[in-house]
Amino acid sequence: MSLLEFLLLFVLQFQGIIGQSYLYSPHGHGVRLPCSQVPSSQPPCYLLQWLYNRNRLKTETVFNNGKVENRADRLHVDPHCSLTITNVTAQDAGSYTCRPDGQHDITVYLSVMTVSPSPPDAVLKRDHNITLACSLSRYPELRPCQQNSIRWVKEGSTLTDDVTQHNCVSNLTVRHQRDQDRKYTCQYAEDGGVKVEASYTLEFTDRISEPGQLS
Repeated sequence: MSLLEFLLLFVLQFQGIIGQSYLYSPHGHGVRLPCSQVPSSQPPCYLLQWLYNRNRLKTETVFNNGKVENRADRLHVDPHCSLTITNVTAQDAGSYTCRPDGQHDITVYLSVMTVSPSPPDAVLKRDHNITLACSLSRYPELRPCQQNSIRWVKEGSTLTDDVTQHNCVSNLTVRHQRDQDRKYTCQYAEDGGVKVEASYTLEFTDRISEPGQLS
């Protein structure tokens, strides 16, 4: 391999690395996916495409020829050609590729955190054990979530008891909840920092009994 060929290969590999970014969003929030390769002097955005992959087997066009072609009620492209998603759900997680005309692709990996009772239709009563599930939906080709990378926090303290994690799903068992503070926060941490967090407040179907009073 000549020196020129080696340098060209290195540049292409380096561009592939810098052409990727990672975004995180809680369920129900909004998120903006930038297309940083688009020059400010190059309007309008119909010269590019936004593509979506939930997995590597199927590619879906979400924006083409200046029009949103999928999830049009929640997706739009702003004047800077960034893709904005409102009311994010777990089904929005995956790989998004901005393909400007004559430019290199920009790939954004979107991960979405969801916190809910398990099972979702569980009846919440104070004197019963309750399981909360925190899941980080992401592009399946990314590396698995490291053990203890998903953590539970209450009143500023990290909870370690009654917590189990399998890949990107963490379950917290809340036992006989009777106090007034019913807010639990799930966090995903990576590279020494919290990337995303989402909270869940328990809403019970029964009321607190006064001393000597039947519920």
